Amino acid sequence: MNANTSNAFELDRNTLENQIYKELKNRIVSVQILPGQMISENEMANKFSVSRTPIRQAFFRLSVDGLLEIMPQRGALVSFISKRKVREAQRIREVLELEAFTEAAGKWDKTALESITLLGKAEMLITKQEEEIKKLDYYEFTKLDEEFHDCIIQFSGNLSLAYIVKEMRSHLNRLRYIELQEAHHEATAILQHRALLLAIKNKDDDGVSKILIDHLKLVENFREFIFKKRAELFID
Repeated sequence: MNANTSNAFELDRNTLENQIYKELKNRIVSVQILPGQMISENEMANKFSVSRTPIRQAFFRLSVDGLLEIMPQRGALVSFISKRKVREAQRIREVLELEAFTEAAGKWDKTALESITLLGKAEMLITKQEEEIKKLDYYEFTKLDEEFHDCIIQFSGNLSLAYIVKEMRSHLNRLRYIELQEAHHEATAILQHRALLLAIKNKDDDGVSKILIDHLKLVENFREFIFKKRAELFID
């Protein structure tokens, strides 16, 4: 095997591992695979029609994310949702996103191409959210919700903050999927997205702050009820 062939093999293997990792992470975060469920390397290798090696590597990465607990000789346990981590992540997210969204309002310039591009993308994401809710597709709705927040955070120019927020959402998003199925706050969330975008366009820092905090607390205000109703999915 020459160097070029070897490099191509490594690239294919890494790409395969990454695809499996992303797919499993999506299924766990969207609660398609429930907390407390056991999954095995053999089961996943058969499902994805691959060897156990990329599955094992994906399992390891998911364990680092706190989404899987590796059980030697038994497979992996999908981690229960930690109430403590959810509460901590919620507080951190509020602080970080508040900074980013107010920075975005300060940066807004209706004549600048970057602002015009943001406006078009944000409005498109809101429209798509409305379409997905008509289909009761909470998985796509939540992905679009993330994209809406991410595009504004990226517009603020704080890329480090964007990375941190994205990495810490796993625990919150698992709760988010459950919350949408139980509480149906999606219509309110969409209205708040529109209000946030308008406040940014108006360079209204105070309005952005108030609307964003109310928006991020949609889940928090319903959280304790979910913890009790779906107690089998959570640990302290």
